[in-house]
Amino acid sequence: MFTVEMEDEETTITTIDESGRFGDIKIIMDQESVGIIQEECVDDMDYSVFIEMSHQQFADLLASMKQPVGSYYIRERRVRK
Repeated sequence: MFTVEMEDEETTITTIDESGRFGDIKIIMDQESVGIIQEECVDDMDYSVFIEMSHQQFADLLASMKQPVGSYYIRERRVRK
């Protein structure tokens, strides 16, 4: 399950592990960057992991899930007006 929320110029996508084994993951995007945060609780200690990256790095991650082993470059598609 996932949700998509927009507030001002920021979009937040939250994905929930339906098995309950892993904490929710939030992807927070604006025009500058993409952030991924996961909050966990282990032995009654709460902690968060935050990773920030460029949009190009995030696009690479998404594209990589459909590729075999190798090295790749993604070409940007430009929309014609």
